[in-house]
Amino acid sequence: MKSFPLLVALAALALDVGCRSVPPGTDLVNGGFEQPLDSGWQTARGGDIRAATFERRRDLGQPDTGWAVRVEQEGQGYARLVQTVSIGDEAYAFGFTARLSISGSLSCIPIAAVLLRYLDEAGSELGSTRWYRAAPDCNWISSDTCHLIPIAENASWTGYQLNLPDELVLNLPGIAAERVRRVTVELAAFVMASG
Repeated sequence: MKSFPLLVALAALALDVGCRSVPPGTDLVNGGFEQPLDSGWQTARGGDIRAATFERRRDLGQPDTGWAVRVEQEGQGYARLVQTVSIGDEAYAFGFTARLSISGSLSCIPIAAVLLRYLDEAGSELGSTRWYRAAPDCNWISSDTCHLIPIAENASWTGYQLNLPDELVLNLPGIAAERVRRVTVELAAFVMASG
């Protein structure tokens, strides 16, 4: 079974990502952020793009001394750090450590999230798994193709693990597992409304 080691934290509408050294053979490029973000990762911005920030650091409180990344969205819109990997027929596991939190006006509906988007051969999205912390009015809904995992406010970093074959069978029955050929890892900060 292959794995995507990834260490994530989110604070004050910002996503901090870091990782211990990535073992050889891992398909996630620059998963530990030892290199600049443009190595392996793509940034995406929407809405008030002037309010999106991406910053690579070592001092974000992660439980090791590795690099971390802060992805921050302060105005309405989103800031995302994204990478897509091919998975073929192999079984994969995904693991990360996160500290998810939101701040500011809850009426703006801030959301901090780590997402796995499941794609077919053509790159069309089949569904997703989303670990998230959001304001009470967040309109995300679980379905047979979208598994939502709410994360409670936590001052310390917490580890999360996911076995992709089990996730598809147990929590995403609307996705035909044999159609999943790629996975997009997304670290995101959203502000759904202005105010």
